[in-house]
Amino acid sequence: MVQVLLKVGADVEAKEMAGKTPLDLARNDEVKTALREHGAKHSLVYAAEEGMVELVADLINEGAEVNEKAQNGETSLHVASMSGHAAVVQHHLSLPEPPRLGLDRGFQSRRAPIWE
Repeated sequence: MVQVLLKVGADVEAKEMAGKTPLDLARNDEVKTALREHGAKHSLVYAAEEGMVELVADLINEGAEVNEKAQNGETSLHVASMSGHAAVVQHHLSLPEPPRLGLDRGFQSRRAPIWE
């Protein structure tokens, strides 16, 4: 099924509400391979949530936007902080242009540890 979707042009970089890509959500190795063959990458949110500081650094170096907000209002900094990944938080804060701290004030869940 994945091969069929990829053949008809499925967007391998589409993001769901929490900012994750199809590759982030894939559990089957064959699906992961097929997605990668079509240019899929992990999202910064996924790498931050999993505590993958090297992948976070690579994605940022490749141009990932550290201030990008998922539809739920969270950034990779929020996800790393809420997941307890201090090394990822430290990496974000050590960037030449550190990310903005906080969520939009209109965000309803108020789960983030840092507010603008």
